[in-house]
Amino acid sequence: MLMNLALIVDDHPLFRQALRQVVRSEFPDMRIAEAETLAGARQVLDDNDDVAFVTLDMRLPDCEGFTGLMQIRSDFAHIPTVIVSTNSGGTTIQRALAFGAAGYIPKCSSRDDIAAALHAVMRGEIWTPPQEPANENAGVGERERCIASLSPAQLRILMGLCRGLRNKQIAFQMGVTENTVKAYVTAMYRRLGVGSRTEALILARKIFSEEELF
Repeated sequence: MLMNLALIVDDHPLFRQALRQVVRSEFPDMRIAEAETLAGARQVLDDNDDVAFVTLDMRLPDCEGFTGLMQIRSDFAHIPTVIVSTNSGGTTIQRALAFGAAGYIPKCSSRDDIAAALHAVMRGEIWTPPQEPANENAGVGERERCIASLSPAQLRILMGLCRGLRNKQIAFQMGVTENTVKAYVTAMYRRLGVGSRTEALILARKIFSEEELF
């Protein structure tokens, strides 16, 4: 299937407009969808199976930090997601890559750099600002590596827990039994070095938060 829809997720109209102009200029045949919230983005992704890539702001009204990236990655792992942020710090960029971002575009980037980033992602490459090498291990601690090493099923369950879902609800969404979810949860706890849902949520929220990176 031809992937010909770009999804721009940002709550700032002016930056959505800037990204829309770049996409239209560089990919004239590509359709464009926009969302101001993570919930809106998820709705677009649920309704369309031809999304070529997502550009995702790190600060949305209904989520901040890496939570949005991890939720999209857990449920739509096949769709490249590019982080867009006012934060241009190297640690933040490397953590985004470790968590599966297809690229990282600081909002201070030039129009040419944004275009280069989108073309790289369309080629299946990872893009970071020219001054920041794409090394997902640099500046990434053991806790981040543990999260990044979770299997797709474990990650989806962790993000379900972060959204406040019960095991039964997660099982329904994944199309598996509740006992299967419990087995995944046990393995996930072991991988993260925690012993309870509360400890897993505290760890995840701390790791996914962006505030400590400034």
